[in-house]
Amino acid sequence: MPEINGKRVSAKTGRPTGRPNALCPENWDEVYKRCKAGSITAVVAMRELGLKKATFYNFVKRHEAETKNP
Repeated sequence: MPEINGKRVSAKTGRPTGRPNALCPENWDEVYKRCKAGSITAVVAMRELGLKKATFYNFVKRHEAETKNP
């Protein structure tokens, strides 16, 4: 099956199926740095960003992979 950005593509319409990917919040860098520095907890960071636990940790994983291997 053809894929676009890791999502299956509809045979009829040619558009990706499923839920759209979550967008990174604008204040991500600031809150992430404070969380890594230990000035706030991950729970507080999630609340400030308005993210659920799984989405927050997916963003953390992606951010750390991007900064490790630019």
